[in-house]
Amino acid sequence: MTTNKKLQQKQQQYVNQLKAEKNPYQIAAGGAFIDSMKSVGYKHDGSKSAELCDNMIEAGASKMVIDISGIKGGKVSQLVFADDGIGMPEEIIPAAMTWGGSDRLNSADLFGRFGFGLPSAANSLGDEYSVISKQEGGDFHAVTFSLLKAKKGDYTDKNGTLCMPKAQKYKLTSELKALLEQHYDNFVSGTI
Repeated sequence: MTTNKKLQQKQQQYVNQLKAEKNPYQIAAGGAFIDSMKSVGYKHDGSKSAELCDNMIEAGASKMVIDISGIKGGKVSQLVFADDGIGMPEEIIPAAMTWGGSDRLNSADLFGRFGFGLPSAANSLGDEYSVISKQEGGDFHAVTFSLLKAKKGDYTDKNGTLCMPKAQKYKLTSELKALLEQHYDNFVSGTI
């Protein structure tokens, strides 16, 4: 198993790479691409959820929580995946939400190798998702991505490139705060 220090060193190398790139959060070829990625071959929601659990394990989580809420008419309106892993620097959050955005490209360690798990699974589970993360001693930062907004052009820059929004400082909602308090004795770092 990889140590936290080694994980953090890999993350810092990736942050340095992102800072050197002119447009590090480019998504791909527009809303149609994202829409088509919603059906990349997952047979059921369990497979999609397993992708997100793989990421939690790779982040060094000792505890993972999946909270299902807002069930109406047999449909779930919200799924929350939370872990107490090392969390992500704010620069990595939008990169991790893009296809191919990973500090573990071609890694033989554990599961992830190509950076497709998070965006593929999250976009397949719903039309909008947020990634909220905190490293030890740091603040929460978040990015929300909406397929509907992407199709409307809300994430398109002046050059016509569809880009992931940058991470913003985030204050936990009372619901998320209660969820973390319920499941973690002392939440120091992790991703929601």
